[in-house]
Amino acid sequence: MPAYIQFAKTELAEYRDADSISVLTNEATRIVDKEGGRERAGLKLMCILRRNPALERPKFFQHWREHHGGLFKNVPELYEPLLAYDQNHGLVLEGAEFDGVTEQWFESLPAWVESMDVPATRDLIEPDVAYLLDPKSIQFILAGRPTVVVQQ
Repeated sequence: MPAYIQFAKTELAEYRDADSISVLTNEATRIVDKEGGRERAGLKLMCILRRNPALERPKFFQHWREHHGGLFKNVPELYEPLLAYDQNHGLVLEGAEFDGVTEQWFESLPAWVESMDVPATRDLIEPDVAYLLDPKSIQFILAGRPTVVVQQ
């Protein structure tokens, strides 16, 4: 067992509040990766996900990567507003609360809001989310570009 997983299993409670969320992920799978997209983005959306309990983990990960990710690569009205989209598939840890994290980068908050109002979101994404995920458990985090001030 890799040392970082052993650490996570044995020492995690010492470094986090037991009532807070913990998510451990693998290397990100890049679904959309427009040149310079992450650097140009003014908004990042993170979604912490739990799969639909009716889906086995391998089937969930395959569908999430290939079908769900494919919608964002192949449907123009979903692809166009994205500057980048990664899926972080969770590590298989006993008792893991969540199955993965998405990271999506957009030009701005208005660009993200507009992307949520296209027909493909309603017709393709929402039904797929209902099949794939436990929608009540999704945790959303919206963040703008950080401002770093260094004083000397």
